[in-house]
Amino acid sequence: VIRELSTKNTNKVQQLGFNNKQLDSILFLDGFGSYFEYHTLRESLSLIYELPDLTSLEMINYKGYAGFKIKTTGRPSSGFIFREENGEIYLNGLVSGDKVIEATTENDMRELARIFLSYTGYVIDNNNSKDL
Repeated sequence: VIRELSTKNTNKVQQLGFNNKQLDSILFLDGFGSYFEYHTLRESLSLIYELPDLTSLEMINYKGYAGFKIKTTGRPSSGFIFREENGEIYLNGLVSGDKVIEATTENDMRELARIFLSYTGYVIDNNNSKDL
């Protein structure tokens, strides 16, 4: 399912403005003290494009960090900023409307992962797949 959605949304993802190095970087999420490999940024953004009532997805920059903002009908904007290290991406902030809340503790990092997975997990679950 993830490959199918990545192929389906490849042009949209490419047009967001991230470079290929960023798009091909692996996203690592905090899973209670140890990080685990999730998917590439390209694959993750492809999943976001499948959210119901999505009205916009855009690249943002905040204090030198790249990120993305999600807008769905009837909800305030949200999203994530991330830091990059050697082809790896780590979430380090949450977008809430026009504000960015930077993660400063391990609990913050876990909460970012939980929120991110709630978005992508919803899409995966609604495409009849448990493939994470």
